[in-house]
Amino acid sequence: MQKRIVAVIPLYNKAATINRALASIMAQTRRPDAVVVVDDGSTDDSVARIEPQYRAQIELLSIPNGGPGGARNRGARHVKADLIAFLDADDEWYPDHLDSAARALAAEPQCGAYVAAYDVGADKAAKREEVRALFPRSGVWNIAAFHDPRAIKAYIDSIHSSSTVVRRDVFERLGGFFDRERCTYGEDAWLWLQLAFTMPIFVDRDYRTRFHVEDSALGHALAGRHPRHPALRFAEELRTRIPAERRALLDRLLAYYRLIETEKLAARGDCAEVPALRRAFRFGGRIPLRLIVRDAKVHVTCLRRRRAPTKA
Repeated sequence: MQKRIVAVIPLYNKAATINRALASIMAQTRRPDAVVVVDDGSTDDSVARIEPQYRAQIELLSIPNGGPGGARNRGARHVKADLIAFLDADDEWYPDHLDSAARALAAEPQCGAYVAAYDVGADKAAKREEVRALFPRSGVWNIAAFHDPRAIKAYIDSIHSSSTVVRRDVFERLGGFFDRERCTYGEDAWLWLQLAFTMPIFVDRDYRTRFHVEDSALGHALAGRHPRHPALRFAEELRTRIPAERRALLDRLLAYYRLIETEKLAARGDCAEVPALRRAFRFGGRIPLRLIVRDAKVHVTCLRRRRAPTKA
């Protein structure tokens, strides 16, 4: 029996791109059984701009603004389906995306999700395409094969929401996206990190999604300052969600997230929290020399700032 698929689009102020996203869903060779668009309190005319031909084929939900994680969760739980496919309102799928995902997940029942490569077009300098950079072949992959903290982070980053189809039972078991505090940064990684540390994924190196960096307001390549990653703010909760045998690997990733965070703080001269963060998230085991050097630079930068004479 064919698995039911629901497509979920979180929509927030994407009047210029929502119809492009919907057109790509309707062009699928394996059409979804339901399409749910969740308007997350848009302040523009995104909903009004949805073309009538698409309006008749979707379920539209309107909720108060709570961030993309909450919008995705609401849409995913609105319609019962075996597989959940997410698409951001400024991205688009290539026509064989859902068919490829359904076939791969049927063939590999141990995989919690299907993850496809995403085409960033001419904006390769602004957004790295992690899938082809990290995985040398399509097939089943497990995060236990990676030990360098940079590779572990790349593994998580490769699971882009618009290119991922997840099994419903897995989505529910992991609790969905981070949806607290109207979070707009790291809310997706919260879910995909748990997925990656819990079970294998099927990786497809073929492009199945077009990621439009130029239209992404939330994409990390275009954003300025970010709030702190949820994985750092709720690290203890996250550890309880990860199998015990993977927690040492998780700690390596959290230490790398912390390094990135403290580098940003040091660069801004905002060193007050750096010592506590460095103590809370220490690198363990064998660490690449380059990361040790980067961490030492943060420490030295903040020491110099503390010792610098204050201006009268």
